[in-house]
Amino acid sequence: MTKVSVVMPVYNTGLYVAEALNSILNQTLRDIEIIVVDDGSTDNSCEIVSQLASTDSRIKFYKQASNEGQAVARNIGLRYITGKYVYFMDSDDVLAADALECCYRKCEEEDLNAVIFEAEVLTEDKETRFSFNYHYKDLEDRVYGGIELMNFLLDTNQFCVSPCMLLLRASLLKRWSPVFYSGIIHEDQLFTVMVYLHATQMGYIKNSFFRRRIRPASTMTKKISRKNRIGYQTVFEQLSLFALTQKDDIKALIDKHRAITLNAFLSIAWPLSFQEKMIFLLFCFRKRYVKQIRFRNFALFLFKQLKKG
Repeated sequence: MTKVSVVMPVYNTGLYVAEALNSILNQTLRDIEIIVVDDGSTDNSCEIVSQLASTDSRIKFYKQASNEGQAVARNIGLRYITGKYVYFMDSDDVLAADALECCYRKCEEEDLNAVIFEAEVLTEDKETRFSFNYHYKDLEDRVYGGIELMNFLLDTNQFCVSPCMLLLRASLLKRWSPVFYSGIIHEDQLFTVMVYLHATQMGYIKNSFFRRRIRPASTMTKKISRKNRIGYQTVFEQLSLFALTQKDDIKALIDKHRAITLNAFLSIAWPLSFQEKMIFLLFCFRKRYVKQIRFRNFALFLFKQLKKG
């Protein structure tokens, strides 16, 4: 059995994919496989991946005829993994050379379902300042229950949903399906919560192994739109459905996550059209989430655009 399978979706990242792939190929842990799934790229991404695959048999390259989204590409990649552990890599980011070895060793030594680590931000515009913080405070070097750890991270405003900041035991991902919810953006919000809810033993390494690239055209930096609204609604709905059959501690944790995430979204979603705002608020009333909304965020959501105008 391969030690670690790396799953990497690719879509029009010709400027970055060679750097991303090389950061995996150069890992000090050599017993790895790299499952690359092209999601219908229209640039030179496929040519770059094919050239690198011809030089290293650890790269397994699969192509989709059309762009189906990152979730579909990741789920396809998971069909082909043979590793004991799985790492999800984005095709425009960079991973430190010793990341997989350190994470693999920790998981093996402490019998972990998953290990989390930190990240730094890579920006294309050095004059731009981003507020993303991928560092953890006050975490101990010990084994946590997933529910315990998620509660702590939510309570201290440190919960991060990037799958690229986790190494996971492959067997953990068999506990729910689909692993990644397709057809929406913000599917990582749902995936990462499910990881914490199902993991019984999680660890932490205080090291910024991951370098996350922030690009103007990325999901994180695009203007808020209908897709964001649909994505968050879907995440809330799916977690609420999951909670119906769970014990009280998980129900309470899902409620806490929703309250925090809902208010965070409202505070930045003011550029939505009036119609989109009404659709979202009606959804919150219908699902009885409105009681979790803070007045300040409600006011920002409804009136900031009017004030700005």
